[in-house]
Amino acid sequence: MGIRRGRHPGSSRGTEVPHRRRSAGRVVLWGCGAVVALLVLAFVAMMVGFVWVMGENHRKMFGG
Repeated sequence: MGIRRGRHPGSSRGTEVPHRRRSAGRVVLWGCGAVVALLVLAFVAMMVGFVWVMGENHRKMFGG
């Protein structure tokens, strides 16, 4: 029984590999998209923080 069980996973692996290769491309695209999204969010956060700090300094300078 052990030998038969060993053969079945081998045959199922042959069908799983192509799917894994196809999904790998999607994973790379999702990874790149996630990195770009994080960079954009970080950039926006820095801009918002910079504008907010400048606004606070502007208020302090002019007594607003």
